[in-house]
Amino acid sequence: MAEAAWAIGTGVVALGVACWVLRLWDASLRAPLVPSGDALLGLAPIKGMLENGWYLSIPQLGAPGGLDLHDFGGYAGDL
Repeated sequence: MAEAAWAIGTGVVALGVACWVLRLWDASLRAPLVPSGDALLGLAPIKGMLENGWYLSIPQLGAPGGLDLHDFGGYAGDL
């Protein structure tokens, strides 16, 4: 029982520190915390799904014909 109390206490302290460091009380729930690196590639199919209903073809991105992720192994294999 003592180990469970320590585990719960540690989790609460870690959550409190994370909230304080990230200032989550000021954070917008509509924006990612750090949009860098591969985060934008991960958010693009989500945005495409919300706007177009399909995540492998996003006509708003890319030129001249839009973004096509059918040949990209990270997404095409998820079907």
